[in-house]
Amino acid sequence: MQSSTKTNIDHYHVVIVGMGPTGLVLANLLGLADLRILILDKFMEPYDLPRAVHLDDEIMRIFQVIGVANEMEKIFRPNLGMRFVDEKNNLLLDWPRSQEIGKNGWKPSYKFHQPDLERILYNRIRKLPGVDIKKGCEAIEAVSNANSVSLRVSDTKRDTIYNIESDFVVGCDGARSFVRNHMGIELEDFGFVEDWLVVDIVLKKERPDLGLFSIQFCGGEQPATYSPGTGHRLRWEFALKEGTCKEEALNPEYVWGLLSRWVNSDEADIERKAIYTFRSTLANDWVKGRFVLAGDSAHLTPPFMGQGMCIGLRDTSNLAWKLISILKSHTTLSFLNSYQIERRPHAKEYILTAIKLGKMLGELRSEASGEKRKPIHMKSLTPKIGKAFKIKEADFARNLSMQPMLSNGEYIDELIGYNFCLYIDEELAKDYKMDAIDIPIFRSNYDTSVKEYLKSLSTKAILVRPDKYVLGSANTLEELNNLLSFKFIRNLTDNMYGKEKLNQWGLK
Repeated sequence: MQSSTKTNIDHYHVVIVGMGPTGLVLANLLGLADLRILILDKFMEPYDLPRAVHLDDEIMRIFQVIGVANEMEKIFRPNLGMRFVDEKNNLLLDWPRSQEIGKNGWKPSYKFHQPDLERILYNRIRKLPGVDIKKGCEAIEAVSNANSVSLRVSDTKRDTIYNIESDFVVGCDGARSFVRNHMGIELEDFGFVEDWLVVDIVLKKERPDLGLFSIQFCGGEQPATYSPGTGHRLRWEFALKEGTCKEEALNPEYVWGLLSRWVNSDEADIERKAIYTFRSTLANDWVKGRFVLAGDSAHLTPPFMGQGMCIGLRDTSNLAWKLISILKSHTTLSFLNSYQIERRPHAKEYILTAIKLGKMLGELRSEASGEKRKPIHMKSLTPKIGKAFKIKEADFARNLSMQPMLSNGEYIDELIGYNFCLYIDEELAKDYKMDAIDIPIFRSNYDTSVKEYLKSLSTKAILVRPDKYVLGSANTLEELNNLLSFKFIRNLTDNMYGKEKLNQWGLK
């Protein structure tokens, strides 16, 4: 492999290593701010087989900001929920998901086919002039100083090695992350390690009797999961019995033997079969100088909540606006520390809950042959992000904000885009010089939805961040001045559609 003799080294604001969903979403968010972004991926072609299969309404709001939510919704299927049952199909745990539009402006839960999702995200970044894509390229060395990072990149397609520079490097490069290894970051291991056989099939004919609920089968000697996808795609996951070798588990006869309880080879084709080691780890540090981790490079969770990909996409939504703020000189490099402070405990909560559900498969199984028990009813997890800013907080601070629908049928995120937003009572607004802040402002007299949102939280003002989490609230002019005193509260992206609509409404 030859080294490039190119004398002018390309410089980017951010280099993203890895082009899975986490890297693609981060590139899309950063691209909204007209930054120069490079996304590297060691593969020449996308991986065209299913992996992640579930996301929630918070992720739909991220897609909405990017501008792909409506397109995504057309290829998704609303998820009915998940049930834990014993060998006799007695219900042990019920986690239903509403089929109504919720406070986030979307249904709470969706199923999808990952290659389709990635295709939409990829097509979107190709429309962003500031985003470059390099496939078949792998970061192999990295050197940083106080102001930038220098990367050596191996280009397998051109058989060359060349240098690039950037202000930041974000590792979205998975469990075996080059970026994390370069940073020398150790992992906190929560001790959940299990081998499971994952089988994706495509039905040849309709099988409505299988149902659209995800099912955790707790009875018997081998816990299993049934997860219906989109179209004719279905997934089963089987815990490997102790002593079962991986080669045997991947044998088609063995696989069809496990599936025979539900489906046979005349009714379906196997699309993919693989052994996964479900792990539970969390990087001790997510930021080191100008290197940052996001997605599976920062955390791994067992799949029992369907939140693995979701945690990574929440990382990107939290991280992107902070990188934009630093790069636009709204704040300093140390601001990036708030990313880890907020995201690490939030991700940890999901991981620990997924572990509890995984252990519950065994615990409920051990009781399955005993007396019939009353089913457990589970609700969705909504933890707060960590506290990074010194500010007086109401109970709803650091939670995801709701997305009000205006009287004309439009949702507010469409107008705001990836920016801060202030909801404020008209009386309090009269006492504050609104021209002093450069963010969208929605007053209570503009629309009843704004008035009702403020009333529901018993507050006069709510400040929402670009990632749609509540930064803080105010009931007095003094509290409002304190809330808006942070220098990073600035307009970050130019959402042209939103800007036009805001002008029509007479809003800032």
